[in-house]
Amino acid sequence: MVVLLAVLGVVLASVNNFQRRNSAENAKMDIVQSSREFVDQAVRDLHQAGFPNTNMYNAPISPAINNVNVAAGLVSVSTNSVQFEGDVDSNGTVQSITIELVGADGVTVGGACPCTLKRGKVTKVAGSPFQQPAGAQGIPTYYSELGNVATTNVFTAYDQYGYAVPLPIDLTTAPVATAPATSRRRRRAGPEASPRLMATVSAVHGEIHVQAPPVVPA
Repeated sequence: MVVLLAVLGVVLASVNNFQRRNSAENAKMDIVQSSREFVDQAVRDLHQAGFPNTNMYNAPISPAINNVNVAAGLVSVSTNSVQFEGDVDSNGTVQSITIELVGADGVTVGGACPCTLKRGKVTKVAGSPFQQPAGAQGIPTYYSELGNVATTNVFTAYDQYGYAVPLPIDLTTAPVATAPATSRRRRRAGPEASPRLMATVSAVHGEIHVQAPPVVPA
């Protein structure tokens, strides 16, 4: 009987360990899949930023960024949020899209992690491309895209030469005179960067670190 109980205990312990490892692997697979889906969605959206633009219309439109049929492109970029306009659904309608990193409280943008990346979208209306109350665009309903994010600073922006653009920046940011850059191939940030405007931003990069959720013992 003692031998039987000992063997049974070993078997149950092995089963328990297997279940825990299986749960951990499933959690990792879910994180990888969710990360891929988020990146694919964000890349598709950003590729449509600024489309359609004023060059697609015969008559000049002024001010262009306030026109309901013209996408303003990048509206604002910070380390934890990006807002831009584009026809992301390819249906002829310009949308205002916001991707932001929300803290553990579910409210504070750029709050303490673990964080959640959320995406919101509304149809553009005539007027300032900024969200209310600063602008005319409505505040979208946000949907969670990726959870358990451990990175508080997700987004960085670069110009056409690969230099980092100081953040935050938006369409109203005034140029800041800084020391000229010494190399066009090496990415640098801060005081060595050239004067920057939103129009100089050619790429937005995202670096996301996702932590696996704790596995509850079986």
